[in-house]
Amino acid sequence: MVNFAIARAAILGYKLRHLKMYSDGSSESSFHGLRNIVMEHKDLIKYVEEANESLKWYFLGEFIVKSYHISVSISNVMHSNKNILYFLVFILHLLIQVGLVYTRANELSLKSTNLSVEIFKSNWYEQSSKVKRSLLIVMARAQRPLVFTIGNFRVIDIEMFVNMTKAAYTFVLYQKM
Repeated sequence: MVNFAIARAAILGYKLRHLKMYSDGSSESSFHGLRNIVMEHKDLIKYVEEANESLKWYFLGEFIVKSYHISVSISNVMHSNKNILYFLVFILHLLIQVGLVYTRANELSLKSTNLSVEIFKSNWYEQSSKVKRSLLIVMARAQRPLVFTIGNFRVIDIEMFVNMTKAAYTFVLYQKM
């Protein structure tokens, strides 16, 4: 789901940057081409919002369970001499699994806000005033990043991944005392 949204955002960025390719040069065809791109952007926003609405509680449960598993596994490595390799591999597996999801969600946020940059890199200055106004609206809409959340609490991003690993390590340190 996240990869699909990232791909759609990248395609939109390409279309916005190469706006001239989607018209025959007249101002009316440029406006119609841009209107189709705007509709795609609205569809992408709706898709991400609906996907987030259906997955946010799943992400919360996954966050809690994986944080707990990482903490317990680190604790087991520190307190046990047996199966250290097993727990280290398990910790690595969990970190990779969580890291992949969080980096992809972070990439979606970056790609969606990068649409404004793609518009700026296009030939917007050669367009009619009608098209320029529409591009401004798209740029304003692209300022709000497309994100996935953990419940209603926090946006999924790289910083959240780092905070989760710090919290797991802190849990182990306090447990050791």
